[in-house]
Amino acid sequence: MLLGVFGHRWDVFFVPIISFPCAGASDIDTLVALGRAIRDARKERGISQEELAHLAQIDRSYMSGIELGLQNPSVITYVVIAESIGVSLGAL
Repeated sequence: MLLGVFGHRWDVFFVPIISFPCAGASDIDTLVALGRAIRDARKERGISQEELAHLAQIDRSYMSGIELGLQNPSVITYVVIAESIGVSLGAL
């Protein structure tokens, strides 16, 4: 039994750590690369981030997170974004 500073039992307060699957480095690299490809395609076509978000019917701040690789949207969302830009998902 472990006693804390005030004589409380620490094992009473212990909460086991649960392991959740998390993105590895290669997953993050993929998100960043997709985000950059979206940004580049958007800029090549003269579309603002706000306009693209409106066309794809998603929040502008979420679109920003996608372009920065901070969000992990569904494949369907990627397809909608690509179509809104006027390219195929494979072209990104």
